[in-house]
Amino acid sequence: MRSTGEPAIELVGSGLTRPRVFTLAQLRGMEMKRLDHVLMRRSHAPDAITSWQGPPLEALLAAAGVKPGPMMLTLQAGDGYRVSCRRAELESAIVALQDGRGCWLADMDETCPLRLVPPEKTGNYWIANPRRITVEPVASE
Repeated sequence: MRSTGEPAIELVGSGLTRPRVFTLAQLRGMEMKRLDHVLMRRSHAPDAITSWQGPPLEALLAAAGVKPGPMMLTLQAGDGYRVSCRRAELESAIVALQDGRGCWLADMDETCPLRLVPPEKTGNYWIANPRRITVEPVASE
């Protein structure tokens, strides 16, 4: 993983042909998708409805050369928190760089400039400060 102070997401694993590191500057240069009125289901706090903007996770996977077939993604935050799920469960996920008002997350909290927002998943999959995504093949979808 990168050791510089610049925020970045590293995509690694045998499910990729071109493992990559995406810096915050590179992510900001990508085409962004907007997700409006997304329900974040929380287990230990009230649910929240929010809006976000950022590049689709699928665009990052494509740039890293995701191989054909079913894949398991392990998402890891900067603090070491990690969770895994199948790629198909994250098809509409984005790497949020802005909130629904268009404010950069990095400007609001420099310790958390990115957030993985998977609209169909519960809050424990909404990774604050994602740093590494490991992509590995699985036997079947």
